[in-house]
Amino acid sequence: MLERAARCREVAVQRNDVFRSTESSFEPYLEWLDGQWAAGKRNGTEPWRRLRTLGFRGSRRLVSEWATRRKRADKADAESLNRIRSARTVARLLIIGRDNLTKSETVTIAAIESGVPLLVAARDIIL
Repeated sequence: MLERAARCREVAVQRNDVFRSTESSFEPYLEWLDGQWAAGKRNGTEPWRRLRTLGFRGSRRLVSEWATRRKRADKADAESLNRIRSARTVARLLIIGRDNLTKSETVTIAAIESGVPLLVAARDIIL
């Protein structure tokens, strides 16, 4: 029994797709999906039908979950601009590199940078 488990683990380590997420099936189609999203097609079923004609083999649920995550992300971005951030949080976000920010934090910083150029100048002085 232990030998079989060890062999299974050994085979799993040799394969690169052990921790492969289902998101990877979207990679070839993400640009197309983003275009559909920008065109206003936000229902998960219709893009899934069109993806099937393009060769996508994933399920409708997978595309619908992607659409739900996109809707939530867009909603979170709109809400984050309405929320007032503390001075400490704004200072931290201005100093952290953009690669380390979430999408909503990046949107917030972009709004602050366009609205308060003196903060940008102060950041450039200390960094």
